[in-house]
Amino acid sequence: MASEFQRRKVAGVFEAMDADGNGYLDESDFETLTERWVGLRGWAPGTADHERMRCHHDGLA
Repeated sequence: MASEFQRRKVAGVFEAMDADGNGYLDESDFETLTERWVGLRGWAPGTADHERMRCHHDGLA
């Protein structure tokens, strides 16, 4: 059984990943997360790093 701390931690991560706030993690959430993360790293669309991140998230959606 998860502790209260663990439940809060998982809920916080879920809320951060649920970009549209609909209560589900779907493809659009992963697309939004990908764009946020590559933007933070300064990876321009079409670069190898950007495409690698998109492929990784495409596998998760």
